[in-house]
Amino acid sequence: MSESIAQKSKLDSDLLFKIAPMKPVIKTTRPHGHRSYFELIFLTGGGGRHWIDVDGYDIVPNALYIIQPGQVHFWEMTAIPSGYVVMFRDDFLIEHHLSAQDLAAAAQALNGRGLLPEQAGQVLELLRHIEAEYLVSGQDSGKILASYLNILILRLKSWSDNGHSVPKDPTFLQRFRTLVDTHFRTSRQVQYYADLLAISPKYLNDQARKAAGVTASDLIDERVVLEAKRLLLHTDLTIAQVTFDLGLQDPSHFSKFFIRKTGISPSDYRESIR
Repeated sequence: MSESIAQKSKLDSDLLFKIAPMKPVIKTTRPHGHRSYFELIFLTGGGGRHWIDVDGYDIVPNALYIIQPGQVHFWEMTAIPSGYVVMFRDDFLIEHHLSAQDLAAAAQALNGRGLLPEQAGQVLELLRHIEAEYLVSGQDSGKILASYLNILILRLKSWSDNGHSVPKDPTFLQRFRTLVDTHFRTSRQVQYYADLLAISPKYLNDQARKAAGVTASDLIDERVVLEAKRLLLHTDLTIAQVTFDLGLQDPSHFSKFFIRKTGISPSDYRESIR
């Protein structure tokens, strides 16, 4: 176990999009993140366990995983994997008017789940079309790849909508969460984010309640707790070091905050999850 979470990049800095077959090797990777791009992974075979943030998923046939920028993941493979990994930057989504919010909804509903045979067949067919176009790399390949990816995202969204609520204002929620992801170590004050969004704290709280059913302060605290859990699970940092990494100053205050939000102390959480 390391004392920090590594950041890896399998997508060259000059690329916005890439698809590749899963490497046919059995290995355990160390916890790491990809700050600047999404990974969409579809496994047709393999075995073991895949961790995303603090959630562990048994690897099952036709498993789908969507890893968003900033998330931490690692593999504990026990059988040779097969399938595809698709990597794309947020700029690729923006350029081609694709929805990061739909991806997030699909990740929440489908991550680690084995798709039904009919669903898996549709995903595999789309990924094979994407791979073929990626290898051709023609003049309009970017648009064609975006079209295939959009179809895939919409398919996943349609399968994830059943039984899962969709935020009433996803655009606002995404903007706010992006700011919190960037600045939560600097400030946990609602006023700080209201200023960045050029709105009042009351309006920010009202919009957060409409979009997520909780206050803006609750969303900020959720992000701090998630990062604390990542560090407690994936590193050997002491509680004091975790406190300072989060931009906080008092380990005792952090422990009380963590207990209030989770019902368990940081040290007990670390012991229970490992």
